[in-house]
Amino acid sequence: MQSSSPRIRAIGLWGLGLIVVSILAYCPPYFFETLANNYREIRTYNVDTANQVQAVATALASPGLRFPFNDYGHLYFNLAIAISAVYRILFPLNERAIVFILRLLSLLGGLGTIATIYVFARRYLGTIIALFAALVLGSSPLFVIYALEVKPDICQIFFIVLSLYLLARAFEPFETGKGAWGGLRADLRFLLGSAAAAGAAFGTKYQGMFLIPLLLFGAFKVPIAAQTNSLSAWPRRAFAVLCLPTGIALVLLAFLRHENILGYLLLPENSWSPALLTAVKILRMLSAVAGPILVGMALRYAATGTIPGLQTKFARRAAIVAGVGAAFMAAFALSSPWLLWHLQFIQSIYLRSQALSGGERIGLRWLWLFFGYDRPDFDYVGHLTGLLGLLGIAALLWALIRRDFRGPRLPLIFVLCVFMIFAAFLIQTVNSQGANYALLLTPLFALIAAYGLAEMSDALRRRLAPNHWRVAAVILIGTTAAAQAAEGWSYLLKYPNLFVALSAENQQIGAWYERCVPATAKILAAPYTYVPPEFQSLSVGEGYAAMTHMHPDVVTIDINRRPNFSDHRRGSEEADFAKLYDSLSDTRIWRPGPKFGPLQPYVRTNFALAAPCQQRRP
Repeated sequence: MQSSSPRIRAIGLWGLGLIVVSILAYCPPYFFETLANNYREIRTYNVDTANQVQAVATALASPGLRFPFNDYGHLYFNLAIAISAVYRILFPLNERAIVFILRLLSLLGGLGTIATIYVFARRYLGTIIALFAALVLGSSPLFVIYALEVKPDICQIFFIVLSLYLLARAFEPFETGKGAWGGLRADLRFLLGSAAAAGAAFGTKYQGMFLIPLLLFGAFKVPIAAQTNSLSAWPRRAFAVLCLPTGIALVLLAFLRHENILGYLLLPENSWSPALLTAVKILRMLSAVAGPILVGMALRYAATGTIPGLQTKFARRAAIVAGVGAAFMAAFALSSPWLLWHLQFIQSIYLRSQALSGGERIGLRWLWLFFGYDRPDFDYVGHLTGLLGLLGIAALLWALIRRDFRGPRLPLIFVLCVFMIFAAFLIQTVNSQGANYALLLTPLFALIAAYGLAEMSDALRRRLAPNHWRVAAVILIGTTAAAQAAEGWSYLLKYPNLFVALSAENQQIGAWYERCVPATAKILAAPYTYVPPEFQSLSVGEGYAAMTHMHPDVVTIDINRRPNFSDHRRGSEEADFAKLYDSLSDTRIWRPGPKFGPLQPYVRTNFALAAPCQQRRP
């Protein structure tokens, strides 16, 4: 743990305040000028935001808890629903107000993450280095942009960083020697807090599950002797309450067919892979063994008041692991109660994991974003900060190899472990998908880069006289901080994702709909095209399957989104798009409407437009 003088701490707080104020000064256009009068307008530039606004509005209009919901982001949405419910008691609630509330929650999550990064780094790296870590995060283009987006990612990241901080606190005081795996000890109270924060992250967007290996490591480092008094009665009470119903449930599970289990989880049959079926069979076999054992233990306790073996080290360790798991699941259940319906989170994780791959076996395209060499509009950190991060990774790996956990190394090794676990997931699964998937790595990378900067400063201190070292440290830290701030804010000040008006072509096609199309028409519209809100029967999509399902009267396409199809791709997903365009070219069924830039509506030949537009023919 690092200690600083009151003057240095004051400088750190003023610096942190300046970072927060700069973000607060940057964000008003996103709250007050952005195009957000209704979700149809929002859909022209951000389909995810439109869907999430619509989900909150639907929840508020539904009786009780019976409403359709997104399959992730529930803690984020629960907070938005609660705030919106209070807001509509005091003021009229419209879709712009919902967007404002959702953006506000993202902003608070972003500022909370920056503050937690500062607290984390100040405790283990010192105030000035902590200020650098906060600056990296507060000037990361992608992080700041997502802190102003209607997405649950930033709130999830806040809980993940908080979990890592509490995990580090659980292992204080750190072992001062080398080769100290066996000497590490964890405090159960901080570990439970870390597990609860990870559960809240899991209840937001599932990435909290990447903390589970570290939580298990912590559970096996809690001293059993220190928990003897608290654990002496706890296992007996837990078994008395839970063993019998749990054992009966496991026995019933063992006798269910795998079709019944997967059907209960709402997994479509065409998604049942051999690995999934094998996992279900193993689960049934384990249930057949564990169920009768738990029932027997519960009956033994009911008859004698004791259960043999509960005072063994194995039982006490199992109780600690169970307690950590219970803290994780309790936070998840409280933050996302709807996902417990048919254990919907299992379906969501499984289906999303199948849909993520970009077609490559492995992929490193997102990695270059850390160094500004690919799509600078999605830059995570500056070039110099990226090099410091590489230095920090190398230094931490060397410390891990030597089992050197002195000073700040163990907390930063925890950070590195999550970084590496998630990076492996990105390489193996996500591949060439959007840059936002690696957003979680940004705060972790900020801490690792800060550690790299601290290592460079320590190296200078060992080689220079004190006065020379102070000058060199000021130049080093000042240069890296200035480079990061300049590189990040030079892009942010372009307001890259601020939309204040409909595009010209969307204004024109919106006016055409209002002038020519009856409000009762069924419309299939390509993503990011505008359809006025008075048209209630709207489906967003651009495929033949969507068209046959809806049987629309009007179809709007975006010519720029039409790919170049070839016959050898007709068996793939692109064939569905190709079939749509082939169908629209049939003049017996469809007649093209006027073009508005790349947008063009097609109207069924047997569908009558309003009188002023009926003369428009192909």
